[in-house]
Amino acid sequence: MRHSREKVHTAFPVGMVVSVGKKVMGNPAGSIGVVYENYRIGDTHFGCSIIFENGKYDGFSENCLAIFEVLPARFESPLQNYTFLSVLQLEKDWERGVFDKALIREKRS
Repeated sequence: MRHSREKVHTAFPVGMVVSVGKKVMGNPAGSIGVVYENYRIGDTHFGCSIIFENGKYDGFSENCLAIFEVLPARFESPLQNYTFLSVLQLEKDWERGVFDKALIREKRS
C-alpha cells in the first residue's frame, strides 16, 4: 500500500488501530497497533508512530508502512486527542492501560 506524503496522516490519524501483514517489533503478522503520533521531517518525510500489543513502538515512514503491510483497521475516537510527550510518558500510558481498549488488552494489575 503506497501513500503520497501528506496522505499518510489522513489514512493513519492518531487513534487509528492498524494491523500488520508481516512480523514487526516482536509481533507476529496479523497483530494490531494504534497510531499515537503523526510526524513530518522536512518537506518530504511523513510518517506515523505506532504502539503495538506487546508495548513496543516505532515510527513508520511511507515506505515502512508498505513494507510491513500496515493497514487501517478501525478508528478509536477516544484516542484521537492523545498527545505524545515522550517515550517515557508513552510507556507509562501503556502500562496504565490508556491503549487497552484499542489493543483489546486486559488491563494490567
